[in-house]
Amino acid sequence: MNLFERIFSRKRFSRKFNEAVAMVKHGVYHRLKKKYLQTYKEKKAGALAATVANELFSVPPVDKEGKAFLGKNRELVDRKLSEIKNDSEIRKMVSEILTARVHVVARTQKSGDYDTKPGISVENLKKRGLYVKNSAALSDEQVISMAKRFYSVSLNL
Repeated sequence: MNLFERIFSRKRFSRKFNEAVAMVKHGVYHRLKKKYLQTYKEKKAGALAATVANELFSVPPVDKEGKAFLGKNRELVDRKLSEIKNDSEIRKMVSEILTARVHVVARTQKSGDYDTKPGISVENLKKRGLYVKNSAALSDEQVISMAKRFYSVSLNL
């Protein structure tokens, strides 16, 4: 494989893996929103599910509404994050995809790339007591396949 093919192959894989991360994040959102709709109205359930999912992935709010929601509901968000300790499926899948992401970034990132702290999400999960260590070393393709399955099941709950 020549240099040109390796570069594009790595970019294709990075895009595929980032899509898997997004699938898990959206799967978490759908699962949480369905659960929160039992207690909250549509708008609040959606905002809460999005905020909790973003917190799991260490993604800060990007717009005014997200920042305002998190600022006003920090205690509720923390409580909902704590409740995820009882959801082994979410904990396992988020732990798997974020751990795999650290490994993928370490293997594919070159100097000057954007991600300077790929392990911060895993560290945050550990601090919250949400991290689940996998006993088996999974291949990238296995993790991507798990992500697709998780997302598909999440949409059909």
